[in-house]
Amino acid sequence: MSEPDILIDPQSAQVAGTFAVICGLLGALANGITMAVILKDKKIKSHCTTPAIFFLSLSDFVFCTISLPLQAVRYFTRGWPFGEESWTCKFYPLFFFTNIALSVFILCLIAVNRAAILYDFRLGKRWFTWKRTTIMVVLLWLFAALFMIPNLTGTWGETGFEESTFSCTVLNQPKKHKGMNPLRVIMAIGIILPLIVIGASYSILLKRLKEALRTGITTPRHESLEDKEVQVTKTILLVCVFFVLLFVPPALIFILDPLPPPDKDDHKDAKPMLHVIGYILNWCSAIVNPFIYVFTNQSYMASFKKTVKLNTMFTTWTLRAGNKRPKQQVVPADSPDLETPIIKNQPRNVEDLQQNKDTEETPV
Repeated sequence: MSEPDILIDPQSAQVAGTFAVICGLLGALANGITMAVILKDKKIKSHCTTPAIFFLSLSDFVFCTISLPLQAVRYFTRGWPFGEESWTCKFYPLFFFTNIALSVFILCLIAVNRAAILYDFRLGKRWFTWKRTTIMVVLLWLFAALFMIPNLTGTWGETGFEESTFSCTVLNQPKKHKGMNPLRVIMAIGIILPLIVIGASYSILLKRLKEALRTGITTPRHESLEDKEVQVTKTILLVCVFFVLLFVPPALIFILDPLPPPDKDDHKDAKPMLHVIGYILNWCSAIVNPFIYVFTNQSYMASFKKTVKLNTMFTTWTLRAGNKRPKQQVVPADSPDLETPIIKNQPRNVEDLQQNKDTEETPV
């Protein structure tokens, strides 16, 4: 294929590859720390929302450590590193899009989890155990994969190498699909369904909170309902805003302006940089999720500080800055020069103590 037929220009490809590396590194670090905090802190681990947050971090961690590095190589080399006709190019769309869909579905699961816990705490605690949440996540993964199986088998759509965007994806074949791109349908479902579930769950949650405020019902831990409502409202706002910003625009861009266009005559009107911006927004979701669910929560933040030992690091830095005191050393009791052990750098008798005191009080 000639250079003019390739829709993504080298500059846009370099920008996309650079952001893929940055998002991959930051996302792997943030999600890795989140999983470490959850596994190390027994109190955090026992909370019934924690399993869903853990699997969200695990899904994003896999995305950052496998999918994004491959995307970076694809953009930097403007090709598929394992061969355009290889089996990896056929199966990669299944892995890539299922991974993204699983993260979105777990966001929905967290919304349902919080609504269920506030509606009936005992019911939520009984249903959202680690074992049952694991089963739910596996079922959600299978549900996401089912959308891609017809494309993989060629029943509805076909996966392969798209030369105009040098990507392994669901191929756009308008004649075969009667003008309907399967990937556009999948993305539409992947946006509408989560919006309905997340919106309905958090609406129920807020309604329940307001009812509790009017009736004077307390939370299971006797927390202030006013503070709880403010915290939940902030979380809801963050979830909705970032979901709309990071998931909806890339899907809408692809649905309304597919790349490559169905008609080759429309290639000259393609907007590849707009699609690259949409990709970057979607990749940033893997970084943002830990901050929404973990770093805005006081309990998680306390455990986070404990895990990474921020206080110790700050103390060490302060000592290195110049406030370091002489290290105390104990002289052994069997030393030939002494009858009893003493601490070095300390006065040995009353006269030395008084002399030191006089020295300290003397102005310089």
